[in-house]
Amino acid sequence: MNLKGTKSAHVDFTSEGKVVIEQWSDDLEQPVTIYLSYEQLVAIEDWVFRMKDDIELAWNDGVENEPQA
Repeated sequence: MNLKGTKSAHVDFTSEGKVVIEQWSDDLEQPVTIYLSYEQLVAIEDWVFRMKDDIELAWNDGVENEPQA
């Protein structure tokens, strides 16, 4: 799975069933890879679902208005 709106983000899984997230890091100037177990991924999914409103509010507060053309 490739994610829109990010620089070179890719999600896949290994033959052992670990979820792999790789994304380019501008800060490190190299790709960063994270391996998650199924249980870790489910815990993150549950947390995101519970925090959805707070996350969206924080995200929208951080979006700058683009100039109108």
